[in-house]
Amino acid sequence: MMKKLLLFSFLFVSFSLSAQINVFSGNNVGIGAGLTSSASTLSVNSAGSSSYAVCVSSTSSYSGGIFCGVQGSNSSPRFGISSSINNLGDGSIKRAIYATAFDATARTDGQAYGVVGIAGNSTNGYNVGILGQLYGSNNGSGVYGQIGTSFVAPDDKYAGYFYGKVKINGTLWVNSTQITSSDDRLKQDVSSIESVDGLYKLKPKKYKYKSINEQVKAITGKLSENANDTTVNKEIVDPDPDMAQKTHFGFLAQDLQQVYPELVYQSADGTLGIDYQGLIPIIIGQMQQMKKSIDDKDEQIKDLKKRVAALEKKKQ
Repeated sequence: MMKKLLLFSFLFVSFSLSAQINVFSGNNVGIGAGLTSSASTLSVNSAGSSSYAVCVSSTSSYSGGIFCGVQGSNSSPRFGISSSINNLGDGSIKRAIYATAFDATARTDGQAYGVVGIAGNSTNGYNVGILGQLYGSNNGSGVYGQIGTSFVAPDDKYAGYFYGKVKINGTLWVNSTQITSSDDRLKQDVSSIESVDGLYKLKPKKYKYKSINEQVKAITGKLSENANDTTVNKEIVDPDPDMAQKTHFGFLAQDLQQVYPELVYQSADGTLGIDYQGLIPIIIGQMQQMKKSIDDKDEQIKDLKKRVAALEKKKQ
């Protein structure tokens, strides 16, 4: 009886597998119920595409398409997924890894991440979530980010190139020269600053920053930025705790807005920011006015000295 049950089980499994795995024309293999063809060499839950050697489509019951894990103690390089496109010798678009997480309709729930990289606890300094390197002699960037899909080709070689607004929560270190585009070909409606008297109305302040969690709470009213986040009470790791300990010098955006509103900007969450570089020409303009005033007074003093000397000479 046991032998019959084992034989029946074997036949059942074999029949089920043969119904799920099919070999089509060109020796292409398809895995999944109801597949009648496979345009890829291997396709799972999909008819595949001739553009891809392997095509995997998850059903609604899966949280991911492919999971790759590497375990062991060997010190040689390991790759969960390794993909390369080399020496094609043509001008085609090459994508070693192509990832999208997109919903055609804007939603108020869920989260989408095109690429997620997590790394940690290897040799100190050699923990990088995402590593981008630029090879070859042509222009480009190791890491590229932009808003929208219209690609803007970098005009030089960059480690990072961003087309659109970039926001940094934490200290920005620059170990070289910081340059701001100021070519006159990029500007219009250029005119001289007529008055810099507003400089005397500014109110310099000294202050300390709140912690990152207190800042988020001050803007959003809660610790989590996502209103639908179930971890609403989870605190955000402070990217630069030392910044909250130091005393800083500057202006309050609300104060500066009353004098030079052109130098104040507002982010999407309502936070105000200051264009401190924009204060430089105003300060220089004031210094130039002060120098002119001093030069005029020097001329007046010279003239008065000449008059005094002339009067003293007459008395003699």
